[in-house]
Amino acid sequence: MRYTKEWRAEVGFRWTIRVAVVWCALAWALCNRCCASLPEGPPDGSCDRISRERYEAAVRRAFEGAQVIDLRRSRISSVVVLREVIKIPPPPVPVLVKSFRRDHLPPVLKPTFSRPGVCGATILGRYVAVLETGFDKEFEDILRHELVHAYITLASPKPLPFWFQEASAVMFSTGKVRKFYGKPSDTQPRMIVGKIVELDPTYRQKLHSLDYLLEKAGRQRFYRWYRKSVMTGQVDPQELLGTERREREHERTASTSLPAWLWLGGAGVVVVILAVGAYVSRRVGEV
Repeated sequence: MRYTKEWRAEVGFRWTIRVAVVWCALAWALCNRCCASLPEGPPDGSCDRISRERYEAAVRRAFEGAQVIDLRRSRISSVVVLREVIKIPPPPVPVLVKSFRRDHLPPVLKPTFSRPGVCGATILGRYVAVLETGFDKEFEDILRHELVHAYITLASPKPLPFWFQEASAVMFSTGKVRKFYGKPSDTQPRMIVGKIVELDPTYRQKLHSLDYLLEKAGRQRFYRWYRKSVMTGQVDPQELLGTERREREHERTASTSLPAWLWLGGAGVVVVILAVGAYVSRRVGEV
């Protein structure tokens, strides 16, 4: 049987159509699988926009009835430091704060609190979730910690590095690697029950990094660098350390340089010596 060019072209066209149909079917199936269920975490993948919209809608539902905090007027200590001491302009976007029980979390928050040690989270920059721990002081510290995340996230035009975020939140909330929380016992009179909370080693290292920069640069220079980092979204520790080195070199040069009056005096002495030498030479020549 002889195959003409027209027959081979028709067969090739038919197979091309079949392959295209199969690929379209696979893509449709994968997309449906990706978007079929409510995302429990930040969206990712080919359905990014759809997943993100559904995720944000689920977060909004979870925070219905939440407390509204205005960062421009809040008197919570960590917010006050960022706004009035470091002087980062407060974001106008209100922050919603709500407490949850670990055993009654909305589905959208369960992945966030999957690890036992996590008791607070800032979602999308303006939603703060805090777990009930039974200790009022711990709740306050967690809230201060998360409001730092919210403040600098909303104030920055770009996502800030993870180490900078976590070190900032610890530094401006408790500033400690270990803290005791206690309260009167409900069952035993005159007894205190409590617990010691230690900072995770990873977070502790990040806090030490920021503490080191503060110590090396000094508080005012550190605050200027910190404010610039948040407002530009560019976090460069070398810029802070480099500025410090340049200023120290300038101070060292200034301290070792001779004062102007000494330079003028030395120049005057040289002129006098030259004049005397010329006069003596001339006298000797006359003799």
